[in-house]
Amino acid sequence: SVSTRVSQAQCYEDCKALTGARGCQFVQQSCFLDECVGPCFAFTEEVIKGDNIPDGTCYKFSEVKGQPAPMYMRQVFDATQMVMTGVDRFNTTDFNSINLAMLSIDRDLLQSQENGWNQVIEYQFQDEDVWGGKPSSYAERNPTNLAISSSRSLLIYEPCNFASNFAYYQLMSSVTSFKWMPKEVTKGLGQSSAALALASSFFHGSHTKLGQYFDNFMIKIIACILHQAYLQVLGVPPETFSVLTHLTSTSSRMTGVEMAQFVTDMLKTEPANNWHLQMKTIAVPNYEITFSAFTLTMLTHIGCDGYLTGTFARQMMKTLQVSKSDRKFVMTKFLPKIRHLINEKKTILNERPDIFNSITTMAKLVLAFPFQESFDSTLMTSGRSLIETAELDAINQYLTSVSTLPLMIPLKLRGMIEEFPGKSHCQNQQHHSIWHLQSAKGIHDLFQLVDEIIGSQTPITRIP
Repeated sequence: SVSTRVSQAQCYEDCKALTGARGCQFVQQSCFLDECVGPCFAFTEEVIKGDNIPDGTCYKFSEVKGQPAPMYMRQVFDATQMVMTGVDRFNTTDFNSINLAMLSIDRDLLQSQENGWNQVIEYQFQDEDVWGGKPSSYAERNPTNLAISSSRSLLIYEPCNFASNFAYYQLMSSVTSFKWMPKEVTKGLGQSSAALALASSFFHGSHTKLGQYFDNFMIKIIACILHQAYLQVLGVPPETFSVLTHLTSTSSRMTGVEMAQFVTDMLKTEPANNWHLQMKTIAVPNYEITFSAFTLTMLTHIGCDGYLTGTFARQMMKTLQVSKSDRKFVMTKFLPKIRHLINEKKTILNERPDIFNSITTMAKLVLAFPFQESFDSTLMTSGRSLIETAELDAINQYLTSVSTLPLMIPLKLRGMIEEFPGKSHCQNQQHHSIWHLQSAKGIHDLFQLVDEIIGSQTPITRIP
C-alpha cells in the first residue's frame, strides 16, 4: 500500500516516487463530480500472466528506479504462513486490507509497525534480555525458525500462539467501521490493537522480559481507552477525573489515547533496547481493574446497581485476580462515584446500553477465558470441555445472530482459508491460540458496543 483516498493521478505520482516500484494499481472507491479517489498500491515484483489483481486501473512502469526496501511485516507474514500451512505466501488481498486500514487510521502506523517488526527481529542478537531466557507459562513448546529472508531468520518458541495474534490485526481493521466514536479514540484503538498484535507475537515468539512486559502493557492501554471513552460520553466532571477515568485517587496521568500515540511513536523511532525504559515512564492501571470498572459502569448504566451487582463485582474481581487494595478502591471509591454520576444524569431508556448486545458481548469475552491457560482451574477446564463439545464457532454464530452489532469480518472471508495461519491444527493442541482469536472477537464487539452507546447519547440531529 502507498496511500489511501487519493486520485488516480496522485496514485501514479506516489508510485513513481517509490524506490523499486515496478508498477501501480489504483482502485476507485468513491467519486464527487469529476474527481474519484481510492486506495493506491505499488507492486515491487514482476507481474506475470495469471496474477490475481483485484479490479482497478494498473500501470506497469517501463523503468524501475533502484531496489525496493524490504517490507518486514510482509516477510514475517509470509514466513509464518509457510511454517504453519506450507503455503509460501500470505494472501495478498488480506495483507493489503491490513495495510490500508493502518493508513486510514494513522499515516504513521504502517511505518511504526515496520520498524517495530524489524526491531523484534534484531532483538534476538542482544545479550541483556536473552532470547528464550524467560519462558512463558503456556503449554506450547515448539522452537521454529521463520525464514524472514535469505539472510535473516526469526526463532519463535510458540508458533501457534505467535500466528494467532494476527487476529488482532483484524481487530485493528474493524475500527474503520465505527459510526460515532470520536476520531481520536478510533485512532487510539487502531494504534493500540496493531501494537498488541506485534507485542503479543513478540512475547510468545521470544520468551523475553521485554516481550512479556510489552504484551501486558498494550492490553492495559486498550482497556484504558475504552473505559475513558465510555466515561467521556457520560459527562465525567473534572473534579472526579482521576478516580473515575484514571482509577487512582492521587496523580493525574496520560489519557489512554495519548498512551497509544506514545507507543506508536516509540515503535517508529526507537530501537527495541529503549522500549522498556520508555514504557516504564507511563503509569497505566492493570487491565483487570479497568475491565472491572468498565463492567460496573455498564451495569449501573443499564440500571443494575443493587446488592446483587455488588456481589457479582466482588466475585468477578476475585476471578480476575484483582488485588485486595484495587478491589477495595473499586467498591469504595469508584462505584459510589459512578452510581452518583449516572443517577444524576437521569438516563432515559434509549440512552442505556442495549441489553442483548451487552449480554452477547460479555458472553464472547467470557468464552475466551477457559482457553487463557493462566486461569487454570477445574472450573476453567470443565468450561473448556463444554465449549469444545458445543463447538466454539457455532456458539459465536448464535451470539452474533441475536446481536445487532456489526461483524468482525474474518480475513478468511476475503481470501484466507483460516482465521489465522495454522488454526486447524492449533485449535485442538494449543488452547492459548484460541484465547487470542476469541478475545479479539469479544474485544471487537466491545468496541462496537461502546460505539453504539456513544451514538445513543448523541442528538439525532448530528450526522456521523
